[in-house]
Amino acid sequence: MEIKLIRFLVYSIVFSCSILLFLAINFEKIGNDSSTLLIIGSDIAKGNYPYENFWDIKPPLIYYLVSLTFLSDNLLNSILAYSTFLYIVSACIFFTIARRVLFKHSVIPATAIFLLSYQLFMNNEALITEQFLIIFLLLMAHQVFFSSSNLKWLGIGLLTCILGLTKTNFAALAILLPLYILTFEPKNNRQKDLKLFIFGGLTALIVFFSFFYYSGEAFFIFLKTFFLAPFDSSGGSQAINFLSFIKDIFTSSKILFFIPLFYFFLSYKEQDLVFKKFIFFGLLVLPIVLINILRGPNDLYILPILFTLVICLVKFVETIANSSHAKNFLFLPIIISLGFTNLDLALQAKENKVNFNLLNYIKNNLNAQDEIFIVSTRFHYLYLLLNKEPLSSMVHPSNFYSRESWLKFSPNVEDNHQDELLKIL
Repeated sequence: MEIKLIRFLVYSIVFSCSILLFLAINFEKIGNDSSTLLIIGSDIAKGNYPYENFWDIKPPLIYYLVSLTFLSDNLLNSILAYSTFLYIVSACIFFTIARRVLFKHSVIPATAIFLLSYQLFMNNEALITEQFLIIFLLLMAHQVFFSSSNLKWLGIGLLTCILGLTKTNFAALAILLPLYILTFEPKNNRQKDLKLFIFGGLTALIVFFSFFYYSGEAFFIFLKTFFLAPFDSSGGSQAINFLSFIKDIFTSSKILFFIPLFYFFLSYKEQDLVFKKFIFFGLLVLPIVLINILRGPNDLYILPILFTLVICLVKFVETIANSSHAKNFLFLPIIISLGFTNLDLALQAKENKVNFNLLNYIKNNLNAQDEIFIVSTRFHYLYLLLNKEPLSSMVHPSNFYSRESWLKFSPNVEDNHQDELLKIL
């Protein structure tokens, strides 16, 4: 009884500290990609459609999701509250999955590892697409593995559509998930499940298209963005991007998350049915993540599959440990190490927070009617805090200069970035 009480108190402290560290790291922070999402989200909050006034490569649903941030007048607090809410919701759904996949005594440590690992893959952002993706994937995984409903694939089709409208690459699940049906679902149900899956996805897509069609030109910009823009520019050498990512993984503690996944891939046939399903699902999502990495080596692309990596890590510990005491002995250094990493991120967080000195300087030297053009991605959040709009409809500064071919997807821009810049000036 005393051991259980001590264990409860220890993990209560761990959970509380993980949330406090998350708040400390993300307090008064926006981030580069977050700024882009929020600028377009703010335009939606004013009653406009995505792509009507501003453009970035992401599909429209993510902008609607982010626009909920503007329900509050205090933007920085709203971002922090929204991001923390997504963080906690992800952990809660993860807990429900871990209870069904892992041994009883491993569930709490697994959830603690998930909470402390989450921030490692946020890449100094405060509110990003991947936070929504991991929630949708967790919900999908829960449905795939544990739902006994005859209509479960209808809901999975709906979630596939939502994922694709949140980040384009994840629309590939419409092709990949039928492989799961053909591999694991009973033969008598496969045809029915495939029909439900397709019907659920198409129904959601038609409903969204019907709503978005009335936006006029923005609808056709969305179609070009969704079907053409992702294939229009590689964003640099794919080989260099991939090698840069591999170097980052192998030269950091993140390698600990990938070794177990590789191990279970090699020993797939030896696993029980539930865990086979889990690994198979994770391997279906992995190529989509790798496509993102080929476009640009960024840790945040890993966040959507974090739950797969954590459960594989904990399952790996279960495999090599013979008793609950041995498991706790192995979990403890992992949790302590992740805790200190989060603490280090919290101590360094000042470097990534809003620069209020710069903000106040601009406010004191800018007239209400003055316009402003911000070149640096690092300070893109100033548009939001100054209540100003970018002077070009292509919102993300790095895209403005390095992805000239994307200009043709953005509304009301010149043929090249030099002419667009001359127009602005």
